[in-house]
Amino acid sequence: MQTLLSILTPLASLFSGLSGGKVWELLHYIEDEPILFTSGLFLFLIIPFLFIYIKLRNHTLARIIYVTLFSIYFYYKSSGGYFYLLVSCSYF
Repeated sequence: MQTLLSILTPLASLFSGLSGGKVWELLHYIEDEPILFTSGLFLFLIIPFLFIYIKLRNHTLARIIYVTLFSIYFYYKSSGGYFYLLVSCSYF
């Protein structure tokens, strides 16, 4: 767990200049601007994702949880309302 915290602390400093509104825009689904594999936001997210994924190589459960959460977030940002369908079908 300390490894994860030591990784996330420098990443948090990168995002310290973001305002609450900008963070909301990054996290919230915008119908006119879905995240695609060719978008700048995807490239902005995938590089830290891969870095953290590599750092978690010895923590299998943490990697599974991390990849699952990132995948759910990516699906939400790319598909919006269908995200809720995916989550509901996964639990029932």
